[in-house]
Amino acid sequence: MALSTYNKDILEFMYNLTFTPKIRPPLDISKFLELRGQKVSERTIKRWFMYLGNDIAYHARINYASLNLQTVYVLLKEAHPKLLTTIPYSVVPFYGYDATNLIKYTGIHFPIPLEKEKELEEFLNKAKELNLLQDFELFPYNQVADSYLPFHEVTDSKGNFKFNKTHDISHFESLFDYAIRKPSEQKLSKLVEKNPITLPIIVEYSRKRWSSHKVWFAMSENLEDNLWKYIKRKKSKIREKQGAGVALVQKSVREIQLIHDELFRQVRVFYGPFNDDKNVVANIFIKLKNPEQIKELFSEIAQKAIITSFYLPTELSNKLRIGLTTNIESQTKISNEILPKYIDKEYDNKVIFRRKQNKEINMKLNYSELFNPKTCEWEFDLEKYKENLTRLSP
Repeated sequence: MALSTYNKDILEFMYNLTFTPKIRPPLDISKFLELRGQKVSERTIKRWFMYLGNDIAYHARINYASLNLQTVYVLLKEAHPKLLTTIPYSVVPFYGYDATNLIKYTGIHFPIPLEKEKELEEFLNKAKELNLLQDFELFPYNQVADSYLPFHEVTDSKGNFKFNKTHDISHFESLFDYAIRKPSEQKLSKLVEKNPITLPIIVEYSRKRWSSHKVWFAMSENLEDNLWKYIKRKKSKIREKQGAGVALVQKSVREIQLIHDELFRQVRVFYGPFNDDKNVVANIFIKLKNPEQIKELFSEIAQKAIITSFYLPTELSNKLRIGLTTNIESQTKISNEILPKYIDKEYDNKVIFRRKQNKEINMKLNYSELFNPKTCEWEFDLEKYKENLTRLSP
């Protein structure tokens, strides 16, 4: 069967991946995945992943709290294009604009060491003072709750989304309930403390569908001689044989699987062609007038978007960020019909639409520079980052 961009089997395959919370090497997927009620062979899955290539993002969402990091999303207004290169905690930027005034925004994740939010704010105020951005706003969050509609039912052969019926999202609603009831504990995982190599493995797996072999070589390249500080035993054997390093990754992944609920909560699946110009990828920044209605808001929006992500603050009375992928018709309904029922209109609620992304800045957590495997502590050198800003200043 010839493969195509919106082939129903490919879309159903990707949708089924959303139910897999663990790190899953591609060939392991065939042990549990079914399509139209039948098992799919390893050979077919391998062929599909090769076809999808870089178009698919499929990885477990890191629970940064288990790495002793707090997560803050920052919305930057009219930021200098190289601002994010001045602080190594910048992860996964989003470039967008407000359709009402065409102001350019940059959204960025900052997984930063515990109790460093004030220092991050000081860094951003310094950037503002140097005219490297017009303004900024912080959105601290604890967990992410995702919902997916069946890709193969919502998408037609030309890539159009059709939200013309109610889908069963009870699985994702239950995960949302769990995230609300049980925020992540801010504490370094004992596995990372015992086996520091766990941390780079998690980060390298998080952005690619990489094999153990590729993860090992990515870590080796990033860490260079510092690699050996992460390995507490059998260093000589690993130095002599690269295969021993790959085996170490595989053993560590098996340990990670045993406590995956601590290190991860959900899996993220995104398909590049969903970014077609006729569709909408947006970030919504709101404050709820009644935080107790957050579940109702989640359920309503999730029926109008093929992918919905709620970035949940620890205190639901705080500001909330929502990411979604939909079409312009449903986005209009979300903005004009759904949101007005829930939002605090005294707050400057915003909908930021995705614009062309800068592929040159696609950052991961820079563990090689920031994490000390001997002490399991994170470095945050505020003065160094502020000095980096002065080099961008005109």
